[in-house]
Amino acid sequence: MELDKALKFAVILAWEDLMKVTSPCSARVEYRCEPGTSLDYLSVWSVGAGGKQDLVCDYWTWTSPAHPSGVRFSNKFQSDQLGQTLDFNLAERVGLGGRLVQGTNQSAAAQ
Repeated sequence: MELDKALKFAVILAWEDLMKVTSPCSARVEYRCEPGTSLDYLSVWSVGAGGKQDLVCDYWTWTSPAHPSGVRFSNKFQSDQLGQTLDFNLAERVGLGGRLVQGTNQSAAAQ
């Protein structure tokens, strides 16, 4: 499965866990990966009415003194399902040799 589709489905499946509110909103997944390089980081954002954006979580594929590897939820957001799905999808693509099957600057949105 393409990375964009895998990330979109991961966010859609976990959206009810994340959004315990009745106000409609969208999700935005951001990541950057140049062809032939590994994916280091991605972020998931909630975009509400009027364009208000909140960081839902970020995910690092490697550990440094500045951050741990894996998912970190922000603000009031939490979803074990999203964390596990990101771990599975990114470990499959990055953990084996540190390279993505595809690699371009991309962003996926879910509504």
